[in-house]
Amino acid sequence: MSVDSINPGLRPSPSDVLSAGTPESTMHPGRRVEIISTISAAALFLCLTVFLQWLSGTYTAGFSGPDEPAHYVTGLMVHDYLHHWPPPPPMQFAEDFYAHYPEVSLGHWPPLFYAIEGGWMSLTSSSRSSVLALMAVLTTLLAFTTYRFIRIEFGNAVGLAAGAFVICIPLVQQYSAQVMAEVPVALFCLWAALAFGRYLETGNWRFSACFGVFASLAILTKGTGFAVLLVVLALLPLRRLSWLARPSFWIAPAIVVGLCGFWYRATLNMVTNGWEGKPGWGFMRVAMPWNLWHLSQVLGWVLLPLVIIGVAVKLVPPKAAEARWTALAMLIFGVWLFLSCVPASLDNRHLLTAAAPLTMFLIAGAAWLVSHLPAHRFSLRTRALAVAAIISGLFFGTTFHISKFAPGPFHQVASDLLTRPELRDAVFLVSSQNYGEGRFIAEMAMRESRPGHIILRGSKMLARGDWFGLENNLVYSSTDQTMSFLDGVPVTILVLHQGGEGKPHPDYLQLLDVIQQNPALWECIGTYSARDAATGVTEEVRVYQYKSRAGPRVGKIRIDLTRMLGRVIER
Repeated sequence: MSVDSINPGLRPSPSDVLSAGTPESTMHPGRRVEIISTISAAALFLCLTVFLQWLSGTYTAGFSGPDEPAHYVTGLMVHDYLHHWPPPPPMQFAEDFYAHYPEVSLGHWPPLFYAIEGGWMSLTSSSRSSVLALMAVLTTLLAFTTYRFIRIEFGNAVGLAAGAFVICIPLVQQYSAQVMAEVPVALFCLWAALAFGRYLETGNWRFSACFGVFASLAILTKGTGFAVLLVVLALLPLRRLSWLARPSFWIAPAIVVGLCGFWYRATLNMVTNGWEGKPGWGFMRVAMPWNLWHLSQVLGWVLLPLVIIGVAVKLVPPKAAEARWTALAMLIFGVWLFLSCVPASLDNRHLLTAAAPLTMFLIAGAAWLVSHLPAHRFSLRTRALAVAAIISGLFFGTTFHISKFAPGPFHQVASDLLTRPELRDAVFLVSSQNYGEGRFIAEMAMRESRPGHIILRGSKMLARGDWFGLENNLVYSSTDQTMSFLDGVPVTILVLHQGGEGKPHPDYLQLLDVIQQNPALWECIGTYSARDAATGVTEEVRVYQYKSRAGPRVGKIRIDLTRMLGRVIER
């Protein structure tokens, strides 16, 4: 099956470094049709992405999990810095912002995603819905890149189906509906892999430079972007090790080191603080089969045979003229190997980077199947439609599902607290049994005029632990000492969140003891409950106010950031 058999006259733009085809130097009669087709494809992908977001309920939902609030709040900080004139020293501004909203993650994660967020917010608004629209655009670009690549070899209709398929993959769909870095990492990695493949096909130094730039964008979005560097392993099956002696090959590493080296050298301790374990064989022997199994589930196990056929068709033997397919295969392999060696966490969302390449090999396998079906009395188009219908039925019948997101309790908590004029200058402290602190902070930061309230985290002020809160040890050994700390600030509002599974954090339990032992001092002014759509667990938030206490804080607040910045800040 070829592009000529389905859409004669359709050719890619010569300026598109991510596409293939015969370069053209003059405008041809079908150029206008191509432009309309391209714009229509992009519009289709955007509408499909937004439609699936709407079906998931994400536009009316609250923040979810431990990472989404941090990504949003950090992007909000960049937005506020861009709108602050004259601009203060960046570190001073970041520390002041963190003192109000201690959910900033810059340093633990690199800056590019937050720069994109901040710029987008400046053009639109700073609401979560606005950033979700940004996520829809990024997902559209991922699907559009898949479409541009596939249509060259298999035609426009197949390219459209491939792009739409990428959007419908549950992993892509889920993280398109959250403010998360996985989609942009996948996008930049895909661009980098295709650029490196073009370099191997043409030897042109500009594609090596593009590979370096796109790889740097991925790495500066999230550390998992380092996996894209392993696409250089494509040199092995293509027998191109001699290319290591070419000066043009080293343009890409020079760009990556130049753009990323300083940042990662400065933040290495902060990054490794977020690792769940230590690198080594102990982690690898668990991670390698875990990642392999979940990688096979990205498209669903029923479609895996077609993916394997696609890999075999395109890589056995590897063809120098189609080096991009080899680079895509090495991207999938690199994602698996990198995530199996670096103990960041075992989480299938990191495998999203492999979703588009897996889809491309699925299409290649399906095309092979169409051309080898014994039913030769049927036309090629009829066989293609039959295979497409079978693939769609298998995918939507076994793998496809829509992630559901619920509002949660914190949006109402934040809204109610902000309507109380007597709490305008009050200090809030939030403690959660399970990942609720960041969600409350994000809701407050989104809704109030910044800088507003000072919000303290129980897991940071009353305990000391790692990034994941797995090694928390109490700072104060008794409830009397804890009460003295609350009096010294003073803290007027306690927000206690209960919900989820697992062992409750010690600071949460200690604050419960403080309230139980001082019932005359703390009054419950609100109880909020909501059912978590993902887990089915009912969450409950209780808000307590210190009786007869209101007004501004008195004492200095010490925030221990020795694990991240190597020092304590005071505000």
